[in-house]
Amino acid sequence: MRCCNRGIPIAFCGHGLLASAAVFQRYHELPKTVHTLSGYYGLRIDQENRLWLHCAPVPCEPVDIFPRDWFDLPPTSAAIAGDDKGYWILRWPDGFDITKLQPDIDRLSRETHRAVIATAAAPGDPTATLLMRYFAPQYGNPEDSVTGSACVVLGSYWHQPRFIVRQCSARGGLVNVERHSNTVAISGSINLHDPCRGGKPSPQE
Repeated sequence: MRCCNRGIPIAFCGHGLLASAAVFQRYHELPKTVHTLSGYYGLRIDQENRLWLHCAPVPCEPVDIFPRDWFDLPPTSAAIAGDDKGYWILRWPDGFDITKLQPDIDRLSRETHRAVIATAAAPGDPTATLLMRYFAPQYGNPEDSVTGSACVVLGSYWHQPRFIVRQCSARGGLVNVERHSNTVAISGSINLHDPCRGGKPSPQE
């Protein structure tokens, strides 16, 4: 399976893989694994008929020196994940409303090859455990709507067995995350709509 953004292949597109698996679940036989540019991923259906994508963990390493001027308000701590084209994880205080952050997109494009994950715990949110935004302007994606791969990274960064990520993009989205012994699993609601068959979109877990 291959996922692309504006014709550019994406090595690991968690949200795209979940959506594709939901199509297989509805119209074909759900495979046990999918193979992409970045490796193999497992699929399973739980007792509530929820579709889960199992991914290899992406180890995170805390760093003491990190950029503090990519946003109008500086983060309080940071970590890196993957290689030099991996991820920055920038963290703000618990309860901070990251929707208010103003990124300097030009600086992000010039100063790093890593995608940037902005995150904060959300103790007062009744529907989510933590908040997240994702920026990758150097790859043609100034701010993503829903980013499964970033949620996998947060599965290693936040030391919790399970949690819910609210991605605070303009469209928004919720992603369930579970940490297992050898994988990080993600799941979320996917609306399927076949324009050739007509009808309204229907949610698939």
